[in-house]
Amino acid sequence: MKNTIDVRGLSCPEPLLKLKQALEKQGDGGVAFSSQSKESNTPVPLLQIELLTESQSVVDNCTRFAESKGFSVATVGENGEYTMTIKKR
Repeated sequence: MKNTIDVRGLSCPEPLLKLKQALEKQGDGGVAFSSQSKESNTPVPLLQIELLTESQSVVDNCTRFAESKGFSVATVGENGEYTMTIKKR
């Protein structure tokens, strides 16, 4: 399941607060086992957060925050738009 947060046009600290709220809703990372993964004992994340922004400073701030809380962050940037994918490690 993916949760998309569009923070384009918002100024700090608003994007960070929206991410914090989403991470708090996620709690422990929402890890479960699908029918396929039970056999291999591989956890499957139930929730992935996708954050959309046009600000490099938002990317930097949200990456630092998410990583400090134990989440992994992958960011793709194209034409001044960034898509951050955040999930529990």
